[in-house]
Amino acid sequence: MIQVISRTAQIANFLSEHRGASMQEIAKAAKLKFTTVCNIVRTLIDIGWVVKEDGHYSIGQGLLSLAAGDMRKNMLAHIADENARILSKEINEGVVISTLYGGEKFNLVKISPDREIAINDKFHAHVSPYAIADGRLLFAYADDATRAVVVEKYGMPGEIWNGIRSAAVLTAAAAEIKNAGVSIRMSADSEICGIAVPIPSPNGPLWGALGVFLPLHRCTGENKDKIINAMKRTAQRMSDLLKNQQGAAQ
Repeated sequence: MIQVISRTAQIANFLSEHRGASMQEIAKAAKLKFTTVCNIVRTLIDIGWVVKEDGHYSIGQGLLSLAAGDMRKNMLAHIADENARILSKEINEGVVISTLYGGEKFNLVKISPDREIAINDKFHAHVSPYAIADGRLLFAYADDATRAVVVEKYGMPGEIWNGIRSAAVLTAAAAEIKNAGVSIRMSADSEICGIAVPIPSPNGPLWGALGVFLPLHRCTGENKDKIINAMKRTAQRMSDLLKNQQGAAQ
């Protein structure tokens, strides 16, 4: 199995640098038997990682999407800490910046007003995306394929999210969040309020979610509006920074 993975990676790396290579060129570069390369490439074509055009082979959209998703996550992680600190200091509340990856919610950074919780981009939130405000927002802004992965992993939300037990009701709840541009959830014991807003991308999938968690008694009236407005300003600033980074990387 390890040998197959190594050979697959070798072929993928070659095609990433040699678009439109022939099967003979791939076999020569990989120093593998022609039949072995044919079998591996056919499998890669079947899963969308390689495409064939007029007898020549190139990296497919499936593999490009994986690489793009990882690049976006790393770019967001790069600016997450500083912006979370700035917002937490401004509103004196806890802040979390998260992303949806492989159907799971990951926290890139999480900061409380009194002490920082060290979290990196590999820290899994260990909860269903349905259960928290930023998870729901990430689900609401996700494409159909990503939503399907979440549903496959977690099923319907049920009591975790307003007793939702059907795909139609779940879709409607997600649409409501997306239309509002904000997700707000009270904890089961009604002591903690979670608020999340999108970190928008002008073209492409959502960068991630910017969340705030605070005691319920401070999540009311003008203070709640003040916090949401500060969150939206921070999210837009992050979006602008990411857009500039993305342009510089191209």
